[in-house]
Amino acid sequence: MVKEQKEALVFTLKYDRYDPAAIQEYFTKLIGSTLKYVIVEDAKGDFDHMGKGEFVGMIEFTKLAQQLLRTVNSGFDTHDITWFYNIITSGNSSELNLLNGFISKENAATLKDSRAEVLGKMTELKAEYLPVITSDNKFKGVVTQSRLNSVILLDLYAEVKGKNKQP
Repeated sequence: MVKEQKEALVFTLKYDRYDPAAIQEYFTKLIGSTLKYVIVEDAKGDFDHMGKGEFVGMIEFTKLAQQLLRTVNSGFDTHDITWFYNIITSGNSSELNLLNGFISKENAATLKDSRAEVLGKMTELKAEYLPVITSDNKFKGVVTQSRLNSVILLDLYAEVKGKNKQP
């Protein structure tokens, strides 16, 4: 993963072959890498097609790592790698909403959403990005607020420029 410079890491609900110690080691090694997001999917028990399941939610890797790798003696009521592991292997995805910055499929952008609707969702969630999902809840990609703002500005510029042309 570190050598491949991936942008996302996918965890599949109810997959029982994850190891908390390995997750912790992996997360520690990936800090500072190109990894941007952790995606959670539900393969509905079809582990032969992992990575193609229904989108459950996602979080920025750095936010997740900061929350899960804090020491137990920090004085905060923290979630740790074992807590995350238990959620993933049990399939209890609603607990993921306790993570600061987790964006569930209910808050994801869809391919049918307008740019204004997506920007509105981002503003409401105070998010700098949103996952984009298809009508059958498959992960399609990520839209960032900066990219969306650029596209909206270019659209406005093109509209104004077109209105200022003399016939």
